[in-house]
Amino acid sequence: MPERLLAHDFRITPDYGGFDLYDGDCDARDPEVATRARSEVAAGTGYEIAIACAGTMDVDLTIEAWNAAPDSDLTSWEGHRLLALECPTGTLVISKRTIGATVLELPGPGNYAVRVMYQGWQQMNEAMSVFPISAERAQILTGERFVVQFWPSSQQYN
Repeated sequence: MPERLLAHDFRITPDYGGFDLYDGDCDARDPEVATRARSEVAAGTGYEIAIACAGTMDVDLTIEAWNAAPDSDLTSWEGHRLLALECPTGTLVISKRTIGATVLELPGPGNYAVRVMYQGWQQMNEAMSVFPISAERAQILTGERFVVQFWPSSQQYN
């Protein structure tokens, strides 16, 4: 049975349309992956994962690490993507692009399967297409939420 090894919650301010995940020793910044993420919500190269946010407001992010692929009820999520990330140091960087980064230690170095699950993306995307957002509309927006799960893997999902 899969065991969750860590879980951390963050409040992320997206910059330039999102945020990125990569190993602390990688020089990630592939502009094509960020472009792909705009249409796929999340995209990866194997060395970097870009997550596109529909809005400009802070988003909720949970990072989980598991010892094996977790059982997840994907029906309760708006969408999900299965990607891969090589993490040779085990240090995960959560980059807010030009406005800072947070570092999190994964259980160890290695290749990880990564599941990105999200809610509120479509609602925020639709709301952002109508400006200005009224005070009434802003109150009903729930915002975006992402849960990113990591587990050891040798497969590529990008």
